[in-house]
Amino acid sequence: MKNYDKRRDELFSRFMPVICLLSACFLLGAVLGSFFAAELPQDAAQYVEVYAERVSDGSGTALFKAAFWPAFVMLALVFFAGFGRLGGLVIPAVFIVRGFSMSLGITAFVRTYGLPGYLPAIAAELLSGFVITGCLFVFSLMTFSTCTGAGRRVGAYRRTYDTGYYMAAAVCLAIIMLAALLYAYLVPPLARAAFLIIS
Repeated sequence: MKNYDKRRDELFSRFMPVICLLSACFLLGAVLGSFFAAELPQDAAQYVEVYAERVSDGSGTALFKAAFWPAFVMLALVFFAGFGRLGGLVIPAVFIVRGFSMSLGITAFVRTYGLPGYLPAIAAELLSGFVITGCLFVFSLMTFSTCTGAGRRVGAYRRTYDTGYYMAAAVCLAIIMLAALLYAYLVPPLARAAFLIIS
């Protein structure tokens, strides 16, 4: 039992600062995205118009690509960040961008439709936003802890958990692909129904 408590304390002390840092970066990006959308109402309305057109007229393949490629690029950045000290800067930057893009989308809907705009916003971000961001967050905890530690400890950790690192990246990629696929075929009818409710 003592070993379990010790292990739990080690994990807590190791990951809690990273959780706080990445959460703060995400919130910073979210604040910037909200400010940007609120200060530029014409751009916000155009964003919503383009999204509504894409959901109404876009094919499943196009919607899949729209959800998959940004998430894949971010996953690739986080993955390769684990192999160098620059990861300590790259990963927080990824979460600032992620928070900005999600907040921009949600705020644009609210800016255009008022409080009822939350309905299509949540439908739009349910899979492409929240699920994928959660996946990136979990993988980033592992990556960030390896790229910012002491050199000897990082090397030992990477050699010991090499297979686990690649497996975690593969699982995250599979989750992102599944979320993008579900987004392409489930979100359009949900979004269209939400638009009908608030229109």
